[in-house]
Amino acid sequence: MKEIKVKSIEAGQRFDKFLKKYLREASSGFIYKMLRKKNIVLNGKKADGSEILNDGDSIKMFFSDQTFDKFTGKTSANDMDNHTSTSKIANSNMSKNANSNMSKNDADNKEIDVYTQDGIKCISFKQYKVPIIYENNDLIFFNKPAGLLSQKSKPEDISLVDILTEYLKSTSEDADAASGFRPGICNRLDRNTSGIVAAGKSVRGLQALSEVIKNRSVKKLYTCIVEGRVIKGEHMSGYLIKNSNDNIVSLSQKPVEGAVKIETAYEPVSEMMVSGRAYTRLSVELITGKTHQIRAHMAYTGHPIAGDGKYGSKTKTECGYQLLHAKNLVFDNMDGVLKPLSGMSIEAAVPENFKIKNSR
Repeated sequence: MKEIKVKSIEAGQRFDKFLKKYLREASSGFIYKMLRKKNIVLNGKKADGSEILNDGDSIKMFFSDQTFDKFTGKTSANDMDNHTSTSKIANSNMSKNANSNMSKNDADNKEIDVYTQDGIKCISFKQYKVPIIYENNDLIFFNKPAGLLSQKSKPEDISLVDILTEYLKSTSEDADAASGFRPGICNRLDRNTSGIVAAGKSVRGLQALSEVIKNRSVKKLYTCIVEGRVIKGEHMSGYLIKNSNDNIVSLSQKPVEGAVKIETAYEPVSEMMVSGRAYTRLSVELITGKTHQIRAHMAYTGHPIAGDGKYGSKTKTECGYQLLHAKNLVFDNMDGVLKPLSGMSIEAAVPENFKIKNSR
């Protein structure tokens, strides 16, 4: 066990930032995992890394000397910085456990990094950066960037499910993971649509959340920018027909073979003029949830989503994708594993580049 006393010059910073500087050879995933498992404690208590350090605080790390030296980049315990540190082996089992965690984490975290930016926990994996907007032991909600698949379509693809899996490997060792549980998402967004995606970290979390989304007990709200002026809102229904060859859907007002009924409601929020063309920002409620539903429905009204070339838009956008963002999941009264979500509206921030490109 190593104990570090925080000096006055080190006070005032976040605990996780201190650890990342002190354990400079350790990944963020390893640090958060050690906090979760209480192999690193602050003033004798479990911490999550967001705490602000004070002068004289006690940080204890239940590592072996070998593990500690490796992650501080020192060759021996005597080479430590000018901290007041004491060292002793707590017991052989604790040392073996810390070494085991270190080895597994090294293998799991070659490409994944977990960090905090502007108070929001984020995952970095390959070229993708994915904010976590809500998390507990059973559930997790992401703000998926446009361009990232929700699920694989080809074996070589990188998807949000892959990122979720790697994140859970790096931060937890729960019974579900040990039994072979595969985490999954509960609502799927198109590759080029950004916004909120809900997922289960446990079997019970995945099952419960998937069920309430499937039975429409959760309100799904989107924001989008469409071409033209939309004067008033509308509650629309129709029948969606999918052309699998072109991966495109069309609408019919009458039921036809193979079509599924859909419902979409929208309200205009604001109007704008860009490069001499009119656009309207809409708030959209996805009442049913089918492939390309909002995109096809808006194109059907003569107001395609800006940047959605597949459905007729000629507009260029700053983000390079259609301006459709899954903004909120609104929960009513929930029970069981979902009770913490009761009355909550979980919101995914709109990307900064969610804009029309000015051609002038």
